[in-house]
This record gives sequence, structure tokens and C-alpha cells, in this order.
Amino acid sequence: MREWNGGFIRCDGGKSVTLRDCLFNGGGIIIHNTDGILNIQSDEFIGDGLNVPIDPFIFATKGSVNIYNSLFKKGSFKGDRSGCIVCCGTVTQCTIESCEFIENKFNIGSAAVQIMTPNCILLMHNETSNKRTTFSGLNAKNPLTGQFIKTFSSKVSISCTDFIDSTFSGQGNAVTINEKQASEINLIWCNFTNLRTNSGDQISSCIHSILSSENGFLFNAEYCTFSDCRYNGLSQVIGNAITIQSQSSDRSAVRTIRFTECIITNNRGNGYGGAIVVDVGSKCTINVIDSYFSENYGIKANDIFIQSTNINQEINLNNFKNSHSDSIIPHIKIAKGQKESKLNLTHFEGSFYVSNKTVTGTRDGSRNKPYLLIQNSITKLNYTSKPVNIPRSIFILDNIWDETLQSLSLIQPLIIKSGLGDDQNGDRQKVTWITTSQINQAIYLINGDLTLDSIQFNFSIVSGSVRPINEHIWVDGNSALTVISCIFNGLGVD
Repeated sequence: MREWNGGFIRCDGGKSVTLRDCLFNGGGIIIHNTDGILNIQSDEFIGDGLNVPIDPFIFATKGSVNIYNSLFKKGSFKGDRSGCIVCCGTVTQCTIESCEFIENKFNIGSAAVQIMTPNCILLMHNETSNKRTTFSGLNAKNPLTGQFIKTFSSKVSISCTDFIDSTFSGQGNAVTINEKQASEINLIWCNFTNLRTNSGDQISSCIHSILSSENGFLFNAEYCTFSDCRYNGLSQVIGNAITIQSQSSDRSAVRTIRFTECIITNNRGNGYGGAIVVDVGSKCTINVIDSYFSENYGIKANDIFIQSTNINQEINLNNFKNSHSDSIIPHIKIAKGQKESKLNLTHFEGSFYVSNKTVTGTRDGSRNKPYLLIQNSITKLNYTSKPVNIPRSIFILDNIWDETLQSLSLIQPLIIKSGLGDDQNGDRQKVTWITTSQINQAIYLINGDLTLDSIQFNFSIVSGSVRPINEHIWVDGNSALTVISCIFNGLGVD
């Protein structure tokens, strides 16, 4: 008896196939080999969760594919033309909306969504930002050596999609784009968070794109977040969080790279650029507009490293209009042959640092001249200038923080988080928050949205009395509290 890899429905003709509210257990659910339309609506595709590779859940060679509100889970895939959804041959369009890809194992060559033909348009759109498509490697026992998205499509449009909580190795990463013809790549309201790779092939953790200088390209990212990603691959290479590459060409073509109102924070590694590497062999227009960088770290530049045939004078601060950085300088480095130049962005007034450490000069809330208290910093965050979509943030730079926030009323959402570096495991170190004041709570929130990130709350004993007297945090009134990666210790627990 041979090993079963799957097989349920095969279509070699017909106008359309619709699957609605169905449950499929196993691989090879449907082979779509007809010019008609395949509609997938509110279905579940569940693999066996074992290490034995199965056939793709959906394998299309012709027609168009529309997939809505469906779950793809516990599949194990290996090799090219393998994954949850594979489109090849003469497929014209693959539309994915409000789907989940979780607990799958993608081995080398495979991907959750794999577009193998340049003529197939990949559209990942969601009607509302509340119903997002999610790709996650959470709970995976081993690093993924494949991708979430692997595409050769000449037109890729991805919006309202989360790529989160995953570790990759080998040639694995979240999104790989490899184009040999004119291409248009659009990423809108996407979130790349907590993605890590120890790639030995210089593959960036979030996006690695190889585009055609010969035929031209547009790489456009708007309102995207790239945060808490790590690159632990080869040192002194083009990898890190985002890499955009193209070969040299003397042919005249439009080549554009644009980031607009993006948040790019806490991306670190041993590649050339902490967050973005642009390695373009032909003249290219590069613009980073209304975007914010913070806590990124790379070998040559902490935010962006650009290697281009553009002469250095052609890339200046005008290419980074209204963008800001609170990373350690240098923020941007531009290389042309053996010559390199540096650019540094200004401090962002919507993000402050606090510390009790002594500073020289007037405290302005920057990393080098942090404010003394969180309470006094909050009112300074009520700005209205661009980039307005970036959350107001306060970073604590001290290992131990002693402060109380009473009757806290926020006009804008606020994030208070550790500003410490990584520990030996690559995780952000937590600030220990205590209070020595005779007060009922360390934080009393009465209005607004507050997020606490990477903080350890401890009780303390002062003159024989417990501080704070009651709870660490009291939430009341018209307020919302989000707590991320925090530790709460009871009395007597260090």
C-alpha cells in the first residue's frame, strides 16, 4: 500500500466550482485545471499535522481562484509547486481575503501561497481592517525553511495582512518576490512583527525582493509596520528585515521604491542595514515619506543602507521628507563603489525617552537627552503634525523605574515600553517598575488607550509597608488597557 498524500476533487472542465462551509482533512483537496472560476468560501483545510509532506490543499493551473474567510492549518509541505495554495500555468488571478494560515510546516521550496507564473495577479485585499489575513508560525516546533508568500507575479497587491511570530532558517522568510519582467508591488496596511531568521543565504526576515532593472519596477509600501524582527544570518551582507535588489541595466526604465507613513522599529541583525537594504544596480527613485524609524541596528547603517549607481548627491534628505528616526546614528548610509556618505534624520516628537541618568544640556526627550518622568512627557505628545498614524510612545531607558501615574487621562493612544536592548536570546530586556510612594496603585488609568510593553511590575517594602498599597494597575472610566510581554510579581517574588 502506497503512502497517501491527498486527493479529493479534480476539475478538467466546467465553468465554476464553489466550495462553501466545508471541512477537508488531508492534502490535495482540489486540482483546478480549467479556465473557469474556483470559489472557496468559509472552508477549513486541515493537514494531518505530521512531518510527512502532503500535496497542496489547492493546486490551480488555469482560470482564476477566489478564496474568502478560510482556514489553512497543520499542513506539511516540501519543494517547489508545494504549499497551501499553488497557482501556476495560465492562472490569471488569485484573490485571498480574510484567511488564516497557521500551524503549517513549510520546508525548503514550499510556501503558504505560491504564485509560479508572472501572468497571475496576486490580490490579498480585505474589506475592513478588522478582518485581516494572518500568516503565523506560532507553535511551530522547528524553524520554517520555506516562505509564507513566494511569488513570480508581475503584479502583487497585499493589504490588511499580518505576518507574525515566526522563526525561519535556510532560505526561509515571510515574503520572497522574484521578478524578471516589469512589476508592481503594493503593500498597504501590512504588519510584519516578530519574524526571525538565521538564514545562511542572505535572505531578509520580512521581505526579500529581486526585481528587474531591465524592465522597471514599482515597490510601494504604505501604512505598514515592520517591528521586532531579527536577522541572525551571515554577517556583513545585504540581509536584515527588508531587502530590495535589482541587477544593473543600461536600458531606460521606471524604477521606483517608496515607503509612505510606515513604522519601522526594533529591527536588528548583522546585515548591512538594520531595517532596509536597497541594492539597485541601475538608477532608481527612492522616497521614504512621513515614516518613523526607531531602535533599529545594522552593521553599516541602523535604518537604511543604500547601494546604488545613483551618485550620492542625488540621494539626500529630500528623499526622506518628514521622516524621523530615534535609532542610534548613522541612520542612513549610501554607498557608490568605495565611497560612502551618511544621512541622519531628526528626532520624532511623538516618541520620547525617559531616564534618571545625568545628561549634558537641556532634556528634550531624545535618546541622548531623555526626560526625567513619564508624567511630564505625556502632554508633549499631543502633536497633530505628520506622521499622525504613528502611536505616541515613551521608552524607559533605566533597568529600574520608580514612578506613579495617577488619574491618567490620555487624548491619544500611548505606548509605554522598555527601551533596553536585547538579552542573550534576542528578546527585549524588561524594565522593572516599582513605586516607593505611599500610593494605592502604580498606574491609575481613567481615560484613553494605554499599552504597556516589556515591563516587570514588582511590589516593594518601604518602612515596613507594601508599595503600592493595592494593585499595580487600576483601570476605570472610559479607558482601554493592553499589556504585552509583561511580568507581574507578587510580594516576595523577585
